[in-house]
Amino acid sequence: MLARVFRWAPGEPERVQSYRVAVSADGTVLEGFVDLVYREDDGSLVVVDYKTDAVPSAAVSSRLAYYRPQLVAYADCLRAATSAPVATRLLFLNPAGSALDLTVSTG
Repeated sequence: MLARVFRWAPGEPERVQSYRVAVSADGTVLEGFVDLVYREDDGSLVVVDYKTDAVPSAAVSSRLAYYRPQLVAYADCLRAATSAPVATRLLFLNPAGSALDLTVSTG
């Protein structure tokens, strides 16, 4: 998936980078900036959030848990705005040159 995002998404006509979203949850307004949103061939949307954390293998699950609420909020907002299915991915871009691409469940 990682290579596909970098090769394919930039050429997609339905791709937005740095998309601003806001959602109200229980009267609390949450606001954020989505790094990348693109539409798959089946009409679903994919949210990709970039992180520059150097994530050791033992910490992957805790980092996923830490960032999951952010991705849930992004997915909820896009589902409400578009009625399209939304998938989410975390892309850890380690400054040392390695990358980790993770699917995050938001359902």
